[in-house]
Amino acid sequence: MISKNYFKYLINVNKKYLILFTVIVFFGVPLTVGFNLNGADALSSFQITFVLAMSAGFMLAFICPLYLYHFINDKKGSALYFSLPIKKDDLFMTNFIFSLCASILPVFINYILTVLMIGITYSFDSYAFIHAFYLILFIAIENVIVTFVAALSHNTLDSLVLSACYFIIPVVICACGMVYLENIVSTFTLGTGSYIDFSFNIIYYLSLQGCSVYYFIYNDPSMMPLIYWCILSILLFNASKRMFYFRDSGCADERTTSFFGYPLIISLCIFSFVFAFYGLKKQTYIAYLILLVIFMVLYFFSIRKIEFNYKIVLLFMGMILICMGASTVLSNTKCFSTVHEYMNYNNYSSWSVQYGIDEDYGVLDASDKTCQKELKDLQKALVDLKPVKDGNLYITIETQDENNIERYRTYYFEENKKEQLEKIVKDFKADLKGKEVTSNNDTILYQ
Repeated sequence: MISKNYFKYLINVNKKYLILFTVIVFFGVPLTVGFNLNGADALSSFQITFVLAMSAGFMLAFICPLYLYHFINDKKGSALYFSLPIKKDDLFMTNFIFSLCASILPVFINYILTVLMIGITYSFDSYAFIHAFYLILFIAIENVIVTFVAALSHNTLDSLVLSACYFIIPVVICACGMVYLENIVSTFTLGTGSYIDFSFNIIYYLSLQGCSVYYFIYNDPSMMPLIYWCILSILLFNASKRMFYFRDSGCADERTTSFFGYPLIISLCIFSFVFAFYGLKKQTYIAYLILLVIFMVLYFFSIRKIEFNYKIVLLFMGMILICMGASTVLSNTKCFSTVHEYMNYNNYSSWSVQYGIDEDYGVLDASDKTCQKELKDLQKALVDLKPVKDGNLYITIETQDENNIERYRTYYFEENKKEQLEKIVKDFKADLKGKEVTSNNDTILYQ
């Protein structure tokens, strides 16, 4: 339940901020898109609108909960608010509902206004209204996450730092993971290319911003990431409500000690960097030493004092040992059978084959969806020829699906494989009988 009187009080006190937010978003979304209407088409205008609106929504969803719950990090403020004739549950819910309204309404109003403006100028896009639902949902989820961080923090500085980390660290984890996986995968694959496509899906479950981009790009996305974030937000909401209920003014202005604060953030951050460094081929003791120093500085900041503990070094060494063990397991199991040398040619919408054999450079591409067997045979012939990691001769096979996702394999060969490669390319062209193929930008029909 919410307190109506307290909700009215929040509106009266903060109405100037609501108006300010609405005006700022107006300048950021409708006005920006309006100035670019003449130089853009309907699709690009809708895309710009969604990106700007989502960015504004994420910023407001970051600011509003921290502002509305800042009183719990001040001894006098928390004592005053907790002494009000309002139940703690009602106080929490009223602040939460007002935070949702303050971050969603200014963005939603301006988003709809911009969509109508684009629709009148060009034509209406049904996906623009579907994106409006995603817009509201993602802003609400970020509200929950920041509220959770505000509830577990014991001072204003920690609430700001930890809230920022909760949105930055997932991106760091994914970037370090990509560096690590690319180097590990290169030890047991024959060519270069998009071997670790599966890892891109991880960011949809780690980063809310990454997930929002996913639902913006695809017209028919999977609902699993959205279901995951909804379930997670429900759990975090209940955890926030429980922490707020048991909160008292005595822990305000104190050091944040929750495991979901600095211990989790620092461990994930350093662990990710250790994996990234270990995945790189050139490893130096200086790099690990610098990383250890960063680890110690972050640890000292979290406890607000310089206190050396041998457990820090042991924990850091443990991370390195875990990296070594994980690398061995991933290499031996080919990333638990998720990395395949041969691509899946069943769901492509177009394909391209590029080759460079001495001075003979060529490109073959087509939108023909019946070339699965020919492409499979071509890749098998290249694999059987035993490619090397670096060479002057190369052949690239690339496919693109209906969502414009590209997958490719590039194989390099030494000079002594020139004749075999020329024969493979010749045989591939012979297999394309009756197919409409573009060769070096000239459309031909192989017969």
